[in-house]
Amino acid sequence: MNTAEGLCLLASDAVPLYECIEGLEQGKYGLSSLCADLEAFYHTFDRLRELQEKEGVKIIASHDFLTLKGGSGK
Repeated sequence: MNTAEGLCLLASDAVPLYECIEGLEQGKYGLSSLCADLEAFYHTFDRLRELQEKEGVKIIASHDFLTLKGGSGK
């Protein structure tokens, strides 16, 4: 979604907590217990990393208390 602060992506169950993406810039992905397809998981996180690096998209964790507080986990 396009916001006043830039592009944001609510990653739903792919990123329930910010700790799942804290190593995203280094290509380290935190696997959620919600994952049912490992190949799709890696494809999704590669795409999230690309969106963050190349397009400046801010990824929002869907179930993290920091999201409710207006934080970003960073």
